Amino acid sequence: MKRMKKRLTACLLAAICLLSGCGGGQADGQDERPPDTVKVSAGYFGLAHYDNGALNPVTENTAMNRLLCEAMYEGLFEVGESFTAVPVLCADYTGDGTTFTFTLKDGVTFWSGAALTAQDVVSCLEAAQTAEASPYYARMQQVSSIAAVGDKQVRIVLSSPNVNFPRLLDIPIFRAGENETFPDGTGPFRPTEESGKWFLTANENWQGGYLGSIRKIALVTVSRADAAVSSFETGDVSLMRTERISSGSTIISGLVDAVQTASADLHYLGVNMNHSQLQNAAVRRALSAAIGRKNLCDTQLQTFADPAILPVNPQPSGDNWSLNMQADTERATALLAEAKLEEPLAITLLVNSDNAFKTAAADQIAAAWRAIGVQVTVQKVEYSAFTEAVQNGNFDVYYGETLLMPDFDLRPLLSSGGALNYGGYSSAAADTAMASARRGEDLNALYQQLLDDMPIIPIAFERQQLVLRQGLIDSLPAAPYNAFAGVENWRTGENK
Repeated sequence: MKRMKKRLTACLLAAICLLSGCGGGQADGQDERPPDTVKVSAGYFGLAHYDNGALNPVTENTAMNRLLCEAMYEGLFEVGESFTAVPVLCADYTGDGTTFTFTLKDGVTFWSGAALTAQDVVSCLEAAQTAEASPYYARMQQVSSIAAVGDKQVRIVLSSPNVNFPRLLDIPIFRAGENETFPDGTGPFRPTEESGKWFLTANENWQGGYLGSIRKIALVTVSRADAAVSSFETGDVSLMRTERISSGSTIISGLVDAVQTASADLHYLGVNMNHSQLQNAAVRRALSAAIGRKNLCDTQLQTFADPAILPVNPQPSGDNWSLNMQADTERATALLAEAKLEEPLAITLLVNSDNAFKTAAADQIAAAWRAIGVQVTVQKVEYSAFTEAVQNGNFDVYYGETLLMPDFDLRPLLSSGGALNYGGYSSAAADTAMASARRGEDLNALYQQLLDDMPIIPIAFERQQLVLRQGLIDSLPAAPYNAFAGVENWRTGENK
């Protein structure tokens, strides 16, 4: 009876509160969710789905399903257009560069209604750390330990300091279950099956709010990448990610809207430090100064690259770095004179002949070097011969490309014994500067060290491309690794 009286009293108080307007419609100190005023599109929208069994968002490697995962799953963070860590499932974090504690947002649930817990996050991060096939594997190799601290916090300890570690935590979080085609996620779209066909529909409990105009997406089963392109051209697939300046790039025909996003895909010139003339830092700076990076990006790289004189994206601003992306022939000539070479500089530029964009860029670079008196031979070889020569150190200069991680860890490229340091560069000062920058102490000192020593010659950061059937969405505010970033702001032409 006492329990019944307490319930009646509580109901009465709640009714009085509603009648008097107290609380302003708030619960637990949070604002009431505003009404959904978006006009939902009735138009068709489709995504390619490579049905290879149960989807694992952490280990999935196919380009088609990676795009699909971006619609359905979220990480603690997403990487912003300027490569900042934008909180998604993380409410807040503390860290000294080595030990981080991440606090989860309140009220986040999976599609099933189960609450997101710290252990869910730990399980996914541990999977990325141990599965070599995971596209996130390299990001987690600096991690010494991952542990849940209660239900709401995750503590991660690194083997060495890295203040930018949160940028690496866009790893999708899911809740594992048995025999699931699509494991439980928290993202803006959830999978639903209708008459034996799969669709993505709006996650009504999405922590990001209401979706934009697109609330339903048909999944189009395809078995090959070229089938996805064909499905895009026929209109069955509405959105896909493509490479524009790779050797296997595909020109998408038909009426399309294209959106470029920033990337960590660095084009650069690797330099062999065993070459007697290239050992001179003034020579390497001269070769860099002679290159017209902006013109190279506008022509041979098809406006799908951002010029770079430092191996970080975006490039630092300010006059301190003299980031003039135009060729400076006068300065290049002066630097060569400063080097006081006993004989004219003679080098071979090695490039992969399978990539027409790179060979054209190499020819343009060679012409710029010849203009300052360098004797250059462009050696064009097919890919297997190219990689063998680079890995064995059989080159003077090579046209390289590498996909850096979002924290722009340069150690593989530049540290003594680094996995990608094919030129044999070794500098205690550079090693110290990289370690200091990773501790968050002096980033500018690292940049100056790289400009002074020019251990590699950065050219540009390639831009990635999303193609969309024309007119489906007014604007697509995508992020570097997430085509569905800003999906709540998607508006179709019919809903202007």
